Amino acid sequence: MPDNDQATPRTLLAFDFGLRRVGVAVGFPQTGTATPLQTIAWQSYDELWSRIAPLIQEWRPQRLLVGMPNLHSGEKHDLEKPIRRFAAQLEKRFDIATEFVDESYSSRDAEARLREIRRSGRKKKIDKTEIDRLAAALLIEQWMESRPPVSG
Repeated sequence: MPDNDQATPRTLLAFDFGLRRVGVAVGFPQTGTATPLQTIAWQSYDELWSRIAPLIQEWRPQRLLVGMPNLHSGEKHDLEKPIRRFAAQLEKRFDIATEFVDESYSSRDAEARLREIRRSGRKKKIDKTEIDRLAAALLIEQWMESRPPVSG
């Protein structure tokens, strides 16, 4: 049974799920930081789980976040069922509380941030793998912004 304690977790891992790529980021509520980690390109669920397991071992998160589009609008999204299945498997396989975060605009916002970086001359080209992992970091930022500040 996952630890569903409402205490603020020390470490979060977020997943921006897609049928070909999954963006992954790590976050630390104590410092209010979120860092894009990687984008996992995958073709089978076995491959995906084998790539996620080392991240869980390395970061030892107390909570997992999964982006879900249109969480509050009531509209159904094509990826809703696969995302729900992915989240349920995450929680079951790793025994870590998993929660959805509205990702309706995370990929768009990530792309906008990367365009701004490109305009400033620090980066020449934007690729989709960067968007995926930055979108996962934005999920963490959104999750942290929706909670009271962490003290101590």
